[in-house]
Amino acid sequence: MTLAAEQFRNDGALVNVLTGMGVPGKDKKLGNTVRYNSLLAQAELEELYKNGLVRRYVDAIPETILRHQPTIKLGGNDITPQQAELVANVESFLRATQFGHALREVIQLQRIYGGAGLVLLLDDGLEPHEPVDPKRLRNVRGYVPLSRHELIPEDVSFTDYSKPEHYRITTTQRITEDQTEAYVNVMIHASRVARFDGLYLPWNLRARNTGWGMSCIEVIWEAFQNYEGALGGLNSLLSEGDLLVHQIPGLMQRIAAGGEADIRKRLEINNLARSVYGAMVLDKEEELTNLSRSLGNIADATEPFIRHLQAVTGWPASILMGDSPGGLGKEGRFEERVWASLVEGWQEVYCRNPITEVFQYVLLAREGPTRGKPPESWEVHFPSVFTQTDEEKVALRVQASQADNTYVQLGVLSPLELRQSRFGGTDFSLETQLDDTVTEQLTAQAEMQFEQQVAGFEAQMQAAQMGGVPPEGGEVPEQEPEGEGAPLDETDNQKPFAFDRMDAHGLTIRVTHQIGDMRAGYLVTPDGHRVDSKNQTLMIFGPHRTKSYNLYKSRFVSDAALVEGPYVTGFASMRSAKKAVSAFYPRQTVAGLSPVPAAELESLRAAWETY
Repeated sequence: MTLAAEQFRNDGALVNVLTGMGVPGKDKKLGNTVRYNSLLAQAELEELYKNGLVRRYVDAIPETILRHQPTIKLGGNDITPQQAELVANVESFLRATQFGHALREVIQLQRIYGGAGLVLLLDDGLEPHEPVDPKRLRNVRGYVPLSRHELIPEDVSFTDYSKPEHYRITTTQRITEDQTEAYVNVMIHASRVARFDGLYLPWNLRARNTGWGMSCIEVIWEAFQNYEGALGGLNSLLSEGDLLVHQIPGLMQRIAAGGEADIRKRLEINNLARSVYGAMVLDKEEELTNLSRSLGNIADATEPFIRHLQAVTGWPASILMGDSPGGLGKEGRFEERVWASLVEGWQEVYCRNPITEVFQYVLLAREGPTRGKPPESWEVHFPSVFTQTDEEKVALRVQASQADNTYVQLGVLSPLELRQSRFGGTDFSLETQLDDTVTEQLTAQAEMQFEQQVAGFEAQMQAAQMGGVPPEGGEVPEQEPEGEGAPLDETDNQKPFAFDRMDAHGLTIRVTHQIGDMRAGYLVTPDGHRVDSKNQTLMIFGPHRTKSYNLYKSRFVSDAALVEGPYVTGFASMRSAKKAVSAFYPRQTVAGLSPVPAAELESLRAAWETY
C-alpha cells in the first residue's frame, strides 16, 4: 500500500495529527466539558467570606435592607389617624425587639450558607416542639438568627424538602437568657421558625442539600477564581518588572569544571556586600545590567475578569468594585436604579413570605402593638431603595400636577380626590384613589347636563311645531301667567312659560313657571279647565316628561311637621327630582321624595277625569 493510499484512507486521522484537532491535550475544545462539582462545604464558604470582595457581595444587600427596613401597609383608600397610629406602634415594637438587626443577620446567613431561619421566641405557654397556638399568643419576645447548618430539617416531606414539620437546633449560640447549657440540641416546630431559603435548586439537588437552597457565593465562585488568579499573576509580574543581570566571564566552563560551589560563594559575598554598604563587589571582567519590562497596559489586564465577575453577579460596578459612577447614567443614577431593583427583587422573592409570618405573630400578640386585634387588611411594605433627589421630587410633582389639572378640567377627577390621594397618606403618592361620594356627584352632574341638552332640543322642536322660533338658549319669550296668581315662590330665576298645557303620565298641567328645562304648574282636567283653587294640585315636569320615569310625591318640613308638596316626574333619578323641587321652592326645606304607587296614580287620573 502506497503512502498516498494511506493518506486517503486515513485522511481524517492524518489531519488530526498535523493540526491537533480532536487530539486530547492539543484540542482545547475537548477541555470545554461540563464537570460535576459538588457544592462548597461550610468551612469553604466561611473562608471565602473572609475575602473583602466576597464579603461586599454578601453584605451589601442586607446592609441596604437595614437602612430601608420593612413595615406594614394597611388597606383602604386613605390612612386615618387611627391607622397611622397603629403603623407607628408596630414600627416602635419592631425597633424595641431589634427586628431590623436580626433581619440583617439572617439575610447574611441566608446568602452565605444558602439558607437560614429566624427562631421566634413566642410566649404562648407551649413547648418548642408544639405548633404555635395564635389564640394563646401573648407576646413575641425576640428573634434568633441561625444558619442552615444550625437549623436542620428533622422530618422533611417527600413531596417538598423545603417544608419540614420540625427542625432540630444544634448550635453553641445562647437561645434564651435563662439558658445554662453550652450546647443546644432541641427540636422545634416549623411554625416557630421563619425560613429564609437560599437560591433556587432543582428538586434532586435540594434533596442532597438537606432541603435547603444554594449559597449566593456558589454563583460567583468560578468567576472569582479567575479574577483572583489574574490578580496573582499581575502581582508576580510587577515584582519581576526589573531584572538584574550579572555577567560573569567563563561561567559555564567554571560550572562544568566543578566550580559551582565557588560561584555560589561569590554570589553570597555580593549579596552580603549589598546589604552592608549598598554595593556589589565585581571582578574587572564582570558586568551588571538591568532589564526592564514594559507594563504600560497592565491596568487593562484585569478588565475582562472584572467584567466577567460583574456579569455573573449582575451588579453595577459602583456597588461591586467600588468604582466611581459614570457612563450610562448621569451622576450614577442609572446604577442606583439597577441596584435598587436588585435589592427590591431579593426582598420580594426571598424575604416577603418569612417577614409576613413574623409580622403576623406580632399583630396577633395580645401584648403587642395591636393588643391582639390585627387590622382586617394589611401587607408587608418595603420602602423604596431608590432615593430621589429634591430636584427629581419637584419635577415629578410638577408633572403630576399638570396631569391632575387636565383630569379636573375634563371632569374625570375632583380636587378633593386628588388632595386625598396625593397628600392623604404619610408620603406623596402618585396613585389615585376614587371616592364613591364624589363619583356619585360627578354622575349626577353628567345626568343633569344631559337632561338640559335634551330639554333644549325638545323646546326647539315644540317651538317649531307652534310656528315660533325660540331665542338663543332655548328660552321662550316671557308671558304673564293666567289665573289667580302663581302657586310657587316668585324668584328671579323663575320664568313664566308660553304654552298652556303639558302632558305626562296621562296627567295635564297648566304651565305657569319655568327654570331652565324644568316646568311647573297646576293640574287641570282633560278639557283644560282649572280646578277649584281649594283643591289645587301642583306638578313639576322634568326634561324627560315623555319617558316612563317614576312619579314622585314631595314633602316639606314645616314647624317640625311634614307637609305635602307637589308631584314630580320626568327626571332620570330621585336626586335630580329633589334638586328641582328645591329650585322651585327655595324657601322651603325639602324633607324627601317617595315614589307614587301605580294604584295611587290610577286613582289620581280617574279623579281628574271625572271632576
